[in-house]
Amino acid sequence: MGKSLGLEKLALHLVLLASICSVVLVYFLFKPEDLSIAEDFTNPYSHLPGFSPRINLQNDSSLKLPEAADGYEFFRYPYKDIRTNTTKYGKVLPVSRVLLSKYQIPINYLETLDADSVLDFVFVMACSGDHLKESLDAIATVQEQFPKHRIMFYDWGLSSEQVELLKTLCGVTHVPFDFSSYSASKHQSGRSIFQGAKILCIMDALINNSGAFWIDASVRFFNSSGFSVLFQNVIRNGGFAMMSNAHHSTYAATHPGMYAYLPTDIEGQKRCCQGQSGATLVYKTHKVFDGIIWPWFLCSLTAECMTPTMQLSCKFKKGDVLRTYGGCHRVDQSALNILASNLYNHNNTINVSHITDTNFTRFLYLNRYKTGTGVDLHPLGGERERECHDLEGWADNEICRIPDIREPKSPYTGTDT
Repeated sequence: MGKSLGLEKLALHLVLLASICSVVLVYFLFKPEDLSIAEDFTNPYSHLPGFSPRINLQNDSSLKLPEAADGYEFFRYPYKDIRTNTTKYGKVLPVSRVLLSKYQIPINYLETLDADSVLDFVFVMACSGDHLKESLDAIATVQEQFPKHRIMFYDWGLSSEQVELLKTLCGVTHVPFDFSSYSASKHQSGRSIFQGAKILCIMDALINNSGAFWIDASVRFFNSSGFSVLFQNVIRNGGFAMMSNAHHSTYAATHPGMYAYLPTDIEGQKRCCQGQSGATLVYKTHKVFDGIIWPWFLCSLTAECMTPTMQLSCKFKKGDVLRTYGGCHRVDQSALNILASNLYNHNNTINVSHITDTNFTRFLYLNRYKTGTGVDLHPLGGERERECHDLEGWADNEICRIPDIREPKSPYTGTDT
């Protein structure tokens, strides 16, 4: 009897051992080949497993890294293709530890986005010296419609007199900005250098604020009452919104070189329409920071990612502004749309909030024009201006008609409060 029980125990142990060996054998036969590129599939600057994994320099010598590897961290953006259940990794994106320290990474996340915390955002603006006039009008409308919210205004080349003027405005904080701190800017020029710098200002603003509402100098707020709908949408989707759409797809206005760093479903990018980045609201929730803000920031630090070309003017194929590349690039707007559409599974009804579906311009207006004078260029190039000139017969097009513009407002100064 005792021998029989002993044999049964031995047989059970042998079965368990065989099962374990089988599992190990299956793992080594079928494990993904690219697992060696990541350290435990975790990002030390994110709590989301599998996000932008650090490069293991010892285990992946095949990757081409910058010559000055010391003092840098290296990441790759992963895109999870839900159709094929595969993960595609972009090219290496380096970031210096100096910048990680400057932006206080790892970030202090906003853990809960609700009816109270959604109101904890700061407006973020920036411009060079020759576009301050347009910005002052935008500031005035923010002060009027959102009197309890601060404006962080980043200095992209203001004169000392202009800086002193900004410092007199109620609720406006002047923030110096040094382009030389970002190596990508050395390879950029014209409007592209400013477009690439948007996310750097947003990252700085998020250090001490739960959310950042970026607005171009061309944005005018008419009525803040409709924003209650916007805030409800933002709470539901986890903390992100663009205010309006362009008339073309992201694919039509994005250089193919960006996809090498930010992989995506190309067919998904051919849908209508690309969200406009001129008014963008983001919160540092786990979902939005990890899925949009962080890779947007990483991309901005590599010129080949953010600006594979600096050709802003598009030549769209007649009758096709969706499925044919127009030979141009929308810089930050392209990156933002790729990342947002990836995060929301290419459903831009989730991340583009029109506040009301019927009359968006009652609440916010992108003021690209001056009555009777045609196009009013603004600091970041005038997205709508570019689109109108990209179309044949643009002056007769619905989206290009010159609207009636009210007289510009003067912002409130310290003497008015």
